[in-house]
Amino acid sequence: MQKDRAAIAKKKFGQNFLKDEAVLAQIIQSMPDTPHRIAEIGPGLGDLTKYLVDVKSVTAFEVDTDLCKHLTHQFADAIATNALTLRCGDVLEHWKSELLDEPYDLVANLPYYIATNIILKALADPACRNLLVMIQREVAEKFSAAPGERAFGALSVITQSV
Repeated sequence: MQKDRAAIAKKKFGQNFLKDEAVLAQIIQSMPDTPHRIAEIGPGLGDLTKYLVDVKSVTAFEVDTDLCKHLTHQFADAIATNALTLRCGDVLEHWKSELLDEPYDLVANLPYYIATNIILKALADPACRNLLVMIQREVAEKFSAAPGERAFGALSVITQSV
């Protein structure tokens, strides 16, 4: 029996699918109560997306063409009602100046190799009003370090100046 290609995490994209229902529930509960659209980067198999579309309108950005096909099929109803807009391709290509042309809250489970770039772009994007991202501990420490701490550096200064 062949496994569904979409269900296999691809190393080249740094994919790590978020499946833990308790974590998914915490993310939904942690979201700010705003009228803004949600930009979800890397919806993967749609485990978080299925909860997000129940709460707000979502624009999801997925680089993996196999996952785009999977998400298009899985969320056909949400796409038809405009609860979900799916954009396939590299989010950085979509993000020339502003990710969306309206205020949005960013939600993402980011792989190590692109987390810093995405967070810096979001911090610089005037349309991005809130960030709720899951990142590796080392990246989080670099963004949140205080002066004198080992992880303190340019990312800490940038984050604290926003």
